[in-house]
Amino acid sequence: MRLCCVVLLLFVALNSLASGADSVQAYRTLNAEVYKDKMMGGWLGQMAGVSLGAPTEVKACGVLFPENEIPKWTPDVINGSFEQDDLYVEMTFLRTLEVYGPGVLQQQAAIDFANSKYILYGANFEGRHNLRKGIAPPDCAHPKFNKKNGDLDYQIEADFSGLIAPGMPQYPIEAGEKFGRFVCYGDGVYGGQFVGAMYSEAFFETNIEKIIRTALKSIPSESRYARCINDILMWYKENPDDWKKTWKLLTDKYYLGAGHKAPDWDISAVLNGGYVCIGLLYGQSDPDKTISIAIQCGQDSDCNPSSACGVIFTVLGNNAIPAEYKTGMDQTKIFSFTNYTYPQLVDVSDKLARQIITRGGGEIKKMPDGSELFYIPNLEVKPSKLECSANPGPIVNSVFTEEEISKITEHEPELGKKIGDENEITKLIPGWEIENARKGGSNFYESYGAHKTCLETIPPDMGRAILSSQIMVGPGKTHVHVAVCHYFMGDFMLLVRANGKELLRQFVTKDVTKDYLFETDVDLSDFANQKVKLELINQANGLGYKQAYWLGDKIKIIME
Repeated sequence: MRLCCVVLLLFVALNSLASGADSVQAYRTLNAEVYKDKMMGGWLGQMAGVSLGAPTEVKACGVLFPENEIPKWTPDVINGSFEQDDLYVEMTFLRTLEVYGPGVLQQQAAIDFANSKYILYGANFEGRHNLRKGIAPPDCAHPKFNKKNGDLDYQIEADFSGLIAPGMPQYPIEAGEKFGRFVCYGDGVYGGQFVGAMYSEAFFETNIEKIIRTALKSIPSESRYARCINDILMWYKENPDDWKKTWKLLTDKYYLGAGHKAPDWDISAVLNGGYVCIGLLYGQSDPDKTISIAIQCGQDSDCNPSSACGVIFTVLGNNAIPAEYKTGMDQTKIFSFTNYTYPQLVDVSDKLARQIITRGGGEIKKMPDGSELFYIPNLEVKPSKLECSANPGPIVNSVFTEEEISKITEHEPELGKKIGDENEITKLIPGWEIENARKGGSNFYESYGAHKTCLETIPPDMGRAILSSQIMVGPGKTHVHVAVCHYFMGDFMLLVRANGKELLRQFVTKDVTKDYLFETDVDLSDFANQKVKLELINQANGLGYKQAYWLGDKIKIIME
């Protein structure tokens, strides 16, 4: 009996010791000031990477970007980040969390995103467009409705999810399920969860390979995204001193192997996430080297160095970042489409991190010296379920309620039914001809938003599409009335010329239009009694959406 009691007491004691050991390992601790220093570094890294890479974006697709053509860093370059969508889009999510808290309902967050006013492209555009049409998450990003669902859009917007969740990779997974589902599906969501998890681990780990391997636990191991990152880790082991060889292996398998050929632009999360990891692994925690390699990898070469540098700067912490990356920042400047300056961004991130730590079962303890210590639960991660864009699951018929729909106030104009092509211009806009428009890019539609019977012209690349007419100007006062719309996500330069003389140069954008329509009269009186070739020119202002919509029933020559 005594022996049994001794054994029982020994078992209880050992079990108690084991429980005590488990409780010690159940939390990781982080000084609040160290957290803030690293979080500041993470935001600064994003800003630095995107600013330097911006001029190189998609200028090298399937080939390496020349190292000697990478812009030189000067301290004022950092201020270019305040207008970059890599940053202000994720700040929409950050603002929603600030207002409603980390437990915000997905529908409310979707309404906030739907009402954002910035121009979007790719998966971001498709997802937001679906939200504005009443298709709620997650269907708004389902491959049935969003053909861009595997792009890197959420990957470049997920940095915030790790920066406000130090050592808590489960939150980037949750954020991906909440915010990433607005725009992406499958690998597109996993890319954001992976990047967020890297930031989360960067608060505790300095070894980049370990950060990547830990972050991989946050996404399904069978996913194409995970397979790509594991390939890179394998190739890195095989070629530790030759990043270009790893780049070629990656590009051959995930770019050329996906059916692309240079110079096709591929903004898939998988390919560009691979380039982020190449920059991280071979950059060896050196900011300059990390950014340089991520840019040279090409494709989306501003987003990729932004993510890579953000992770590296989180590891380093703000105090250890070279001064040239910090001294030129205008800390009074506001990020586009937000209310945040850099100091305000830091304050909001700190506030949210505290909420997420306590919400996740952690504590914030005051130390005897007045400092604060974050006790962060060290929990096993549970990745999202495996899904594949090429073989998607069924839609769930997610819709907004009438009340939720009433809160979505931003909408895009729709193109009406196509009613003709450029061959019918003489019937629909008598007396005018189309010159130099992109082949197949001139069509008539019954409407563009509220505007009826419009001719769409699309300039070739950076060129011009022209409507021209031969007219005889009378002896009295004569003018041409011009009525043209810009695409809601784009702009163009409107030129009016008579016999080669420029009479009007007007940037057509939201700032000068009402319901996307610009109307004006251009005086032709100087050409009285002359035969004139009149040209209305849709000149590309950039490589984005540059099409014009001419309202045929309003374009008139008026002689008094």
